[in-house]
Amino acid sequence: MRAVGISQDVTERKRAETEFRRLHDEIELQRMRLFKATMTTVQDIVNNLLNGFLLVRLEGKAQPDASPPSDASRARQKNGGFKSIEDLGESRRVD
Repeated sequence: MRAVGISQDVTERKRAETEFRRLHDEIELQRMRLFKATMTTVQDIVNNLLNGFLLVRLEGKAQPDASPPSDASRARQKNGGFKSIEDLGESRRVD
């Protein structure tokens, strides 16, 4: 009776697979950290932008509405102060 056998040492292969899994997990952890940092940065940028829009909106509401010129401003215009384009056109027609 005769027996033939083949044996193979899998120690190195198991060590390599373990190292591969460890490195893969480390890369995934780094990807997740980078993703979270990127999302935090994006959230900060969006929040700053929205706060800026809100500030502009609030400042716009705080300004008084444009009202028609007062009697005093009309008098200034007639006495040689700043004139509107319409006033200039009327003065040319009168001359």
